[in-house]
Amino acid sequence: MRGLALGLVALFFALSGPVGKVAAQTLAFDLQTRIPGLSYGDLAYVRGTRVLPHASNALALDLDAIHRPFVVTDPNLGTEVAVVETRSTFAIMYGVGFLDHFQGTIAVPLVFQRGAGIEAFTGDPDDRLNAGAVGDLRLDLAYMPFEVNPALGSVDFDLGFGAGVLAPTGDGVAFSGSAAWSGYFDVMGNARWGNLRFAAQSGVRLRETATIIDVTWGSQVLLAGAVAYNFFSDHLVLAVEAQVLLGLTSNAATPAQLMGEARVVLDRERTAIVVGAGGGLNAELGAPEWQIVAAFRHTPGRSGSALARALTGEMFMEPRE
Repeated sequence: MRGLALGLVALFFALSGPVGKVAAQTLAFDLQTRIPGLSYGDLAYVRGTRVLPHASNALALDLDAIHRPFVVTDPNLGTEVAVVETRSTFAIMYGVGFLDHFQGTIAVPLVFQRGAGIEAFTGDPDDRLNAGAVGDLRLDLAYMPFEVNPALGSVDFDLGFGAGVLAPTGDGVAFSGSAAWSGYFDVMGNARWGNLRFAAQSGVRLRETATIIDVTWGSQVLLAGAVAYNFFSDHLVLAVEAQVLLGLTSNAATPAQLMGEARVVLDRERTAIVVGAGGGLNAELGAPEWQIVAAFRHTPGRSGSALARALTGEMFMEPRE
């Protein structure tokens, strides 16, 4: 596969000739600005600080649908072209907790897209974007080392760290995934005062730099925050979140998004359903006109499943109480 930078250069300077068509077929670029979490305490943008108990496992299904995250202006006609009209990502995630402070997660996303696609650049109708593909495989490790409950008076405070890598799954379909490995590192904090919760997350996304039209897309700094209120003994949580990605290069895209959501917690905090809606706060690459999020997360009992116990070396040990 051609390198991402070479493919983009060929794409934008070629029209519909053989070189342009080959570059179009090999273009791989990930527009995803949200990395979903797995635990029931996670919000849409801000990840929670809790991790799974030792030898426990969890399953999560996450749907993220965004509308018009990549819109450009045709230099000849002066009209808008939605390179990506809609993008829906369905992620299947499985996690295992160990030593009561660590949690490992694997996520497999399925990406479905439609839009004008790279036809907007090549002029070839065969390059229209209307297909599905497997996105970047994600491996994630979370660590929660700090938890303060009564020490701060009426305020509970948790601090956690998360890191992960996203492995490219091949050429796939344009804009469904990256052409190279990427990674991220995050710091998450949660403070709770009565039924009111404040959450914040900061980190860095490390990815290959590319230029699309006149906007640079590469490594970014993540800033996210949320305010939430708990109802009915924490069985219902309403939250408002905001996220911005700051580019680390000149002329970089800085997509900002806002989300309102509700989380319903069932079965003694083992099962959670999350629904949310929002949109971009600016017209930067990656910021959609609107966005819908829905997630289902389930965490079995503390002893977990046989698979979870096997992965943590406890297949032939008594489950912890």
